[in-house]
Amino acid sequence: MVKKIKMKRTLIVLFILNSLIGYSQHHMFHFPTSIKNGLLALWEMNEPSTAGICQDATPNDIDLTYFNIINNQTGKLDKSYLYTDVNPLLLCYDSDLLDGIGSISLISWVYLNDFQTGNDYNSIISSRHSTWTTLNKVFKIFLGVKGGTDQYVSFRVATSTVFAETISPSNSFKETNWVFIAATYDSSSGTLQLYIDGVLKSGATLSGGGDIQSNTSNNFTVGHGDVDAVTNHWDGYIDQTGVFNVALTSSQVTLLYNGDSGIEYINW
Repeated sequence: MVKKIKMKRTLIVLFILNSLIGYSQHHMFHFPTSIKNGLLALWEMNEPSTAGICQDATPNDIDLTYFNIINNQTGKLDKSYLYTDVNPLLLCYDSDLLDGIGSISLISWVYLNDFQTGNDYNSIISSRHSTWTTLNKVFKIFLGVKGGTDQYVSFRVATSTVFAETISPSNSFKETNWVFIAATYDSSSGTLQLYIDGVLKSGATLSGGGDIQSNTSNNFTVGHGDVDAVTNHWDGYIDQTGVFNVALTSSQVTLLYNGDSGIEYINW
């Protein structure tokens, strides 16, 4: 009788364990292959204070060089970089990251301490245009925040001849909060879309579409508008920043936002 009871208990325990394992395997989060295949680079901002290199977490190894960054700070997912208004020459950069790229998506978790004043922006990701110097057309790619009375996010794309910008509604970006920004550009349709915390906020069309202007003379920067200038820099924290060579869909952006929790690359 005792043996039968023990055997029943053992069977019950095994059944429960097997059920839990089956549930875990069934509900385990698997990142869509389509997103992973389109990922060009992802910088997790987890380096120690002595690194000097912002390491790409993907197998593509597109590392960024940085200087004067205050790193090893508490981030949204793990660690982050701190950009301060005291020293505006804080940036990560690469000279030719965008060369030959068509469609593109940019993502970043950001925390803004304070808006820039006047006509300056708080730049998240940017790369200057090689030939255009006209106001609002100096970037071939730009993602940043504008303060003042409007407080919106701006996303700009330029080919060699055409420029387009989409901006989020006024007061759609708030400082002193972690915010997930995603911006997409489809080179075949010319469609720009801008998301804040997983929600589509605005869109625009680049006439004729086409590839982003290709040149090796202008740096791709994170947290700064231009390597050679001291304006348009970020003031706050930046974490989990990535570039895709595809235009992400709205459902893919929602997955990346993950209900304000984000997703570490190890779980992709």
